[in-house]
Amino acid sequence: MQKSKYTFTAVAFFVWLIVLLVIIFLSTKVLPLQENFLGGGLTNYLKNPYFWAFGNYDGEHYVSIARLGYGFGEHAFFPLYPILIKLMGNIFGSNLVSFNLSGIIISLAAFSKFSVLALLVFPTSFYFGAIYTESLFFALAVWALFMARQKKWLVASILAMLLTATRFVGIIIIPVILVEWLMTVWKNKDWLKKLPWSMMITPLGLFSYMYFLLRKVGDQIAFFNNVEFWGTEVQSSNTFATGFLPLCF
Repeated sequence: MQKSKYTFTAVAFFVWLIVLLVIIFLSTKVLPLQENFLGGGLTNYLKNPYFWAFGNYDGEHYVSIARLGYGFGEHAFFPLYPILIKLMGNIFGSNLVSFNLSGIIISLAAFSKFSVLALLVFPTSFYFGAIYTESLFFALAVWALFMARQKKWLVASILAMLLTATRFVGIIIIPVILVEWLMTVWKNKDWLKKLPWSMMITPLGLFSYMYFLLRKVGDQIAFFNNVEFWGTEVQSSNTFATGFLPLCF
């Protein structure tokens, strides 16, 4: 029974991947070409869209950060994903192809373990195979919640910390894990003694990136202040309620 479940998941995953490649083929034949933000640049994309299309738009920036570090306006992209791309890309040759391939592998590996049919058939599921943070973010969130359910608070806290270094919305995992812990101890009078102090490390992923930004560009919330540059409007007020919360919800 267990083997058949994994077989179904694997087949569903590869069918989904084939469908994506078919869509890429049809798109190159039917749709007008958007010449900006193509993975690998226009020349590489035209030579092999089946490979480079997974690095379109945000993917182009994640690969660029992995290769060259943060460029102008790219501080809206959190560091964990490009760090992983760089580490794997250096193994494969440290060139544009190796970094693009690394981004695809990381996304597919992070997504395939927890893929479900409902996600695979969703129209925008192609993001899970592209060089975007969706797969990594999804995997870390699932693993963190699973470890919290298993009461492995240290592991859950480490995963949550990595989550906050992946995307700003990862901070939402902190109150979720805290509620999970409270549900296990709320009847216990000595609940304070059982507080898993490892949870204190959960925001360190975000804080580390903020410290990096402060030292690098003099603005610890550059990821917030650059949002309009990437086409997402924020409120004119810089308060937490009117500024940060729209980024989360």
